[in-house]
Amino acid sequence: MFNYYYENFDFDKGIYDFIDKFIPMIDFLSLEILEHEFNFDEKRIILDIFDASACTMKSNQLSEFAKAIVSLGILS
Repeated sequence: MFNYYYENFDFDKGIYDFIDKFIPMIDFLSLEILEHEFNFDEKRIILDIFDASACTMKSNQLSEFAKAIVSLGILS
């Protein structure tokens, strides 16, 4: 996941911007409250949504989004 995000980040914005935007992803992907282990495709779509939202989603919003994906079974 780090490699994906690192390769797609615009470093002209600076390393601190990278850290600020990467930390919510770490928080989200390490959540223990979700009783579901995300497969590669699920993580990829969540990362894509995060990138498409211009990194404005916080980890709790990502958590709700992930729960919706799992409950709807759209990736099954």
